[in-house]
Amino acid sequence: MNKTLKNAFRLDLSVSYREVQSKEEGNSVVYYSLKENIPLDEVHLKKLFSSYLQSTNIWEPGERARQENYTYMTGVMLDFDNKVTDKQMSINEFCRKFKQYHYILYPSSNHLKNSDENGFALDRFRVILPIHPDKYYHFNTVKLHDRAYDGIKLDFP
Repeated sequence: MNKTLKNAFRLDLSVSYREVQSKEEGNSVVYYSLKENIPLDEVHLKKLFSSYLQSTNIWEPGERARQENYTYMTGVMLDFDNKVTDKQMSINEFCRKFKQYHYILYPSSNHLKNSDENGFALDRFRVILPIHPDKYYHFNTVKLHDRAYDGIKLDFP
């Protein structure tokens, strides 16, 4: 069965032109295309997050993903690596704490591969907090982008 998210929101992302199977492959990716209104169903999202690089930053069409080509952002992407030395946040804890927000949460490729000092597996995951499309251009400079992330870091150190 193909589940679709309830109370759906719009998801627009920059997506790598080609599929990426490893971190090493991902290091050479510099071109992305804007994918608008991505279907919020399990099949599309699984393919997107397991095979392509994605970003909430949007760059000039056909240009490299560089600071000077940045045009706006469609949301904030958070990476919870949960290393042994970090203050931990589990997927369940995130879902409980932020249940009033729209977000997409998915495990990273190294999910549950590390353990804490007690031998419990550590969640590693990513979260996308989308911005309403009417607000995209409120973040149309690198300075405004950085201010948004600086504010988010207060809630997600």
